[in-house]
Amino acid sequence: MTGGDDRIRETVRLHRETGLPVLASGGDGEATAIKRQLENDFHVAVKWTEDNSLNTEQNAFFTSRVLAREHIQRIILVTHAMHMRRAKMMFSDKGLEVIPAPTHFSHHAPLLWRDFLPGIEGLRLAKSALHEMLGLAWYWLRQVVH
Repeated sequence: MTGGDDRIRETVRLHRETGLPVLASGGDGEATAIKRQLENDFHVAVKWTEDNSLNTEQNAFFTSRVLAREHIQRIILVTHAMHMRRAKMMFSDKGLEVIPAPTHFSHHAPLLWRDFLPGIEGLRLAKSALHEMLGLAWYWLRQVVH
C-alpha cells in the first residue's frame, strides 16, 4: 500500500476483515511513516516494507521482488482511485494478480453554473488527470519500444 489517510484507513479495514499481512511501500521515508502509523495508531503489524521506489513502476518492481521471495502472487492493491488503472497495470506487468482496492473517490454535488468557471480545484483535478494520462501513455510507449 502507498500512503495517504484514506489509503491507511482502507488498509486497516481490509487487514482486520481478511487477516492478510501488510506491505507498506514508498520511497523517501514514506514506507517507514506508513508502517509507524499503522503499527502505532491502529495496531496493525506491517510484515514488509519497500522503501526503494521513487515512482509507481519502481514500486511495482521492488514490491514484486519482496513478494516473490514469499511465493505471493495475488495482492490487494490499495491506492488512490485516480491512480488505480496505471498502478494495476504496472503491478500486473510484474507478474502479480491484482485485486484493486481504490480509495479517495471524487464526490460531487449536482453541477451548478459556477462549476463551469475556471478555478483552483478544477486545475488540481485536471493536473492529476493529465499526470495519469501521460503516465499511462509513457508506460505504454516504453513497452512498445522494448
